Amino acid sequence: MVTASAVRSTLRPAMDNATRDALSRHRERLAGLDPYRWTAVEEWREAVRPFLVHVLHRHVERFDELTKRPAFVVGPRIQTSRGNNFAQAAATDELVNRARAAEAKAKLLSFLDSLLALPPAPPAHGQGVVINNYAETQMGDKYTTNISHSNVGAAAIGAGAVATGSVAAAAPPTQEQHRKAVAEAQGALVRDQDALDALDTRMFEALNQFLRLARDIQVEQKSLADVQAKMKETLDEVWAEQAAKGMKPQLLPKTLEVVGAIASNPVMIEVTKKLIGG
Repeated sequence: MVTASAVRSTLRPAMDNATRDALSRHRERLAGLDPYRWTAVEEWREAVRPFLVHVLHRHVERFDELTKRPAFVVGPRIQTSRGNNFAQAAATDELVNRARAAEAKAKLLSFLDSLLALPPAPPAHGQGVVINNYAETQMGDKYTTNISHSNVGAAAIGAGAVATGSVAAAAPPTQEQHRKAVAEAQGALVRDQDALDALDTRMFEALNQFLRLARDIQVEQKSLADVQAKMKETLDEVWAEQAAKGMKPQLLPKTLEVVGAIASNPVMIEVTKKLIGG
């Protein structure tokens, strides 16, 4: 049995579409930079590194090597009574250093191309999210649950996820339970901010806005289906608003901590489906 936290700490052997799209955008930004002023590459590196740490952490060491400032040369400056070589030395330095910067950039682009060539994540078992009570979210292929005194039973989200279970009553959590779950999701969201910014800088604000609204939605004295539909409606409204401001809606990697936190709240089942597909 693999828990959501265990999955988040394990490297995926393949790349999902959201990760590939984000990496491709970072590559395009690098391709447009002039590497001679290496500070531009260093600024690019600071934006990209958290993304790699989160989704492709085995490749971070090589990334750090390739983004180190090249060994730029500074030739000797000679001053004599007849004059100096300052202009000629500066021109020679620039010629050599531009070549070194271009070579370093080419190696970095080649490295990113190798990452983009990773195989796509297969739609196989192990890609789903199974929720079988308020506190436990499992990511894997097939689980059987026989839970008594549960308001949720079992719910399977994603390709290859299958769950069976029993319920005592189809009712949402208490308001206190719901607000606690939202608070936990907000904490996870903050920890995931760098990874979300790497996907789209508006993604963090969109999820933050949704969670603020979701916290105040009344869940008690309503059917679970009605509350789930209200949560989905609220997310759709936030997504449309942020899309109008330039956000590109996309599926989130299932390894994000905030995805697991949202999925653990039974009123968020439809929201989870929209966020990760399913």
